[in-house]
Amino acid sequence: MDLYEQRKIKFKAWDIEAKLLMRLHSIASVKGELMKKDHVLLQFTGCFDKAQEEIYEKDILLKDNVKYCVVWSATECRWCAQSVDGQGLFNLDPEETIHLTRIGNLFELTT
Repeated sequence: MDLYEQRKIKFKAWDIEAKLLMRLHSIASVKGELMKKDHVLLQFTGCFDKAQEEIYEKDILLKDNVKYCVVWSATECRWCAQSVDGQGLFNLDPEETIHLTRIGNLFELTT
């Protein structure tokens, strides 16, 4: 493992006013904290679904006809998928996500 291997850190954003999910061209940084006015930043997890679509924070994934929302777990210090009904949780690993289907983003599907 290369200790200096650079990884891509990517974001999409939910535009609160326009109610659109969009790719960003720039993000402001204030004392190391990223922000974009009137947007909710959604980070790329580094995982892809079975159609090779990128999986981002708050994406909704389908597994065995159950919907899961991608969340950051502060207790696990990793990306997880929480069932929409709150009954199940599993770690988001590349070996697992290649069997899942991304069906949209939480913001898109609830607007």
